[in-house]
Amino acid sequence: MTKLYLPILGEVILIPAVLVVDDFEDLVEILQMTIEDVCDLKVVGATSFKQVKEIDFDKYQYKLAILDINLGASEPNGIDVFHFLKEKGFMGEIIFFTGHAENHPLVKEAAKLNGVRIVNKPIRPDELTSIIRSICAS
Repeated sequence: MTKLYLPILGEVILIPAVLVVDDFEDLVEILQMTIEDVCDLKVVGATSFKQVKEIDFDKYQYKLAILDINLGASEPNGIDVFHFLKEKGFMGEIIFFTGHAENHPLVKEAAKLNGVRIVNKPIRPDELTSIIRSICAS
């Protein structure tokens, strides 16, 4: 169940969740399992912008989105996903993952966006642990 109804207060509380978008399906699954196990949060995964557009964003309260900057050749990228999320009213934190150098045009563009964090791939285990702990704590 994704929504809690509190009959005494007459309100619906959305379950907190994390969105993970990466074209590498194994990474999506690893992050999904790890965050759900460690933080006890729902994780919704997608491997493309098309899949992101199919998500019901009213179903959960997304507190974080982890977005790969490059979602594949000739495909919409993580920055496109960022703008889509903002249009949907996304208020959570956004972290971009990238395997590109800082001088890559998409990385430069992402760095100009307000309130985002950029993490280089491959992700060091200690950095992944730190990110997951910050997710759990917020």
